[in-house]
Amino acid sequence: NYYLGNYKDVFWLAGDGRSGTTWVSNLINWENAYREMFEPFHPELVAGLEAFQLHQYIRPNDTSNSTTEILSSIFSGKFYHERPDAFNRQFFYKGLLIKDIFANLIIGWVNQNLPHVKSVLVIRNPFAVALSKQKRTRGIWMDEPRLFLSQKALVADYIEPFRAIIEDSSYDFIERQLLIWSIIHYVPFQQLT
Repeated sequence: NYYLGNYKDVFWLAGDGRSGTTWVSNLINWENAYREMFEPFHPELVAGLEAFQLHQYIRPNDTSNSTTEILSSIFSGKFYHERPDAFNRQFFYKGLLIKDIFANLIIGWVNQNLPHVKSVLVIRNPFAVALSKQKRTRGIWMDEPRLFLSQKALVADYIEPFRAIIEDSSYDFIERQLLIWSIIHYVPFQQLT
């Protein structure tokens, strides 16, 4: 499909875990006409993304070869991995549908560098997301907002004014999830019109 040029139509659903991205992708791809890549930006479960963190930030003007190569590979359909491609059973596709819950912080990069990608940011009430994550204990969620502080570019570009709030984050699971939700939505809200 990649070599036949069947991935010219690229749709990308970004959002937080438990926000409805899987449900929306199932509605869009109800006929299985699109090759659906399920969470290709999951650094713990997808080989090739070991350098990424959960919710990796990439500056829109980042042109480093490693960043450009992996992102271009995923959004062109050239990338293959058994986990993101586990549900693909068709022989031919008419497009590419990428659904991910760990990629909100790269929306600016994709928007600037891959303008052909049609992006949709799925947003659900943060309290509902946090409660749903608390109930679904088998998911792999980021549960420590302080981890964002290790991403120097993210801190410098967006979250330095909120450092004290992040450093003083509570031990309460729901409060930490609300803070994580706030950060991964604040950045796209600042980057997009």
